[in-house]
This record gives sequence, structure tokens and C-alpha cells, in this order.
Amino acid sequence: MIFESQLHWYGARDKNTEEKIHHEFSELYFPAEEKWREKALTDCRQAFEGILSAYGFFRGGKGFSLGVHSPPLDALEFLL
Repeated sequence: MIFESQLHWYGARDKNTEEKIHHEFSELYFPAEEKWREKALTDCRQAFEGILSAYGFFRGGKGFSLGVHSPPLDALEFLL
């Protein structure tokens, strides 16, 4: 995170260093590992289902509905 901040404010000596810093920074918050992405999606679905169920947005069965134009929970995949 420190390197990314320094890159933002002072730049990098060369393109290779800049790319490495960007890559390492993105791995902090959005790892490229497929297992991590699958777990993140599973956890996100579980959290949304729990929250939406608690507020009565589920109408039985699988999925939820907030109205006519509600996306399915799988629409969350665009996040990952």
C-alpha cells in the first residue's frame, strides 16, 4: 500500500516497476486466484440471501425479488 501511494504521488522510475506495484496492489484487494473468487462469490451470496431474507425480500424458493426488474443473485458475478 505504501508503494502504491508513493507511485501515485511521485511516479515510478520505469514501466516495469509501475506495473509490478499495480499488480501487487490489486492482489491485496482482488486476488487472481480462482479459489478466492469462488469463495468470495459464495460468501457474498450467503450474506445477501441472509440480509434479504431478514427484510422479507425472498418469496420462497430460490432467488429474491425486489420488483419487476430485479436481477437474480447471480448478477453479483459482475463484481468478480
